[in-house]
Amino acid sequence: MSSFDFILNGFKYSHSSVTTYETCNYAFYLTYIQAEERKKNFYSQYGIFSHRILEKFFKNELAVYDLAPYYRENYDKYITLEPPSYKKNNASQEYYDKGLYYFENFSFDKSLYEIILIEENIEFSLQNVKCVVKPDLVLFEKETSKYILVDFKTANAYKKDKLDKVKMKGYMKQFNLYAYGVWIAKELPIDEIDVWFITCGKTEKVKMDAMYVQEVMDWFYNLTEKIRQEEEWKPFTGNQWYCNFLCSVKNSCPFWKADDF
Repeated sequence: MSSFDFILNGFKYSHSSVTTYETCNYAFYLTYIQAEERKKNFYSQYGIFSHRILEKFFKNELAVYDLAPYYRENYDKYITLEPPSYKKNNASQEYYDKGLYYFENFSFDKSLYEIILIEENIEFSLQNVKCVVKPDLVLFEKETSKYILVDFKTANAYKKDKLDKVKMKGYMKQFNLYAYGVWIAKELPIDEIDVWFITCGKTEKVKMDAMYVQEVMDWFYNLTEKIRQEEEWKPFTGNQWYCNFLCSVKNSCPFWKADDF
């Protein structure tokens, strides 16, 4: 029981909400309990724009040869913020160039696949917990009869062309949660997860592991239990990158600009 049951009893838990709590309890409180206004950042804008282009391609609203022109013509409309300037003076141009290169060289033969769903909200229950996921894309590969969950990722999980296994493990929690939701709500057994890394043009293919799916669902459910019992909502200001550049409610946070931050 919690004094916030009047909100949390009808709450639909997502990967984003539970990882917000995992990163900073107070950020969850501001975002989902207080419903403070959320501010966008460069990374969210860049990701949403890139997803939009691929969504339009798979919905047959853009042909493959239209992707790069659409990117060029609409970039400034959707990307209005700058990346952190301390990283590189030309960081904004670098992100622009990487995205343009990806869409100029994008190739995908739709005739080999059946498109099952694209950017669809999927609701399901985990024991007594209401959940929602939104996979980027689910494909059925005709030749192999495999169901493939595809995620479009604008973050870079590589260091000098070597996959960062710690980052990838964090991403796989999200994708396995999505795969579980697709299985429960749509009765579609995902066989493989493909991650398309847009800014580096690489793809990682991972076979489904039933034991790992169970591990992920236990992790997810345990976090929802903590949230439903939470009363203190303590802030965590030890992750300055998150607080400065990723937190969407930092302007409402009294701890963000504290002297000891």
